[in-house]
Amino acid sequence: TEGRIVGISKLARVVEIIAKRPQLQERMTTQIADAIDEAIKPDGVAVVIQAEHLCMRWCSHIE
Repeated sequence: TEGRIVGISKLARVVEIIAKRPQLQERMTTQIADAIDEAIKPDGVAVVIQAEHLCMRWCSHIE
């Protein structure tokens, strides 16, 4: 990154924009990592997603 500092709010904005779209968690994780990598060219990127399958939660309310 050679002296570039990215604020946490910028990273949160990237995640928010990408996560708004309905998609698979694996694809979303890759898109977030790719966006960060392309924008700031760091030595490495790691993205960890903690999510819940809402379809399973909704089914439990129906039964």
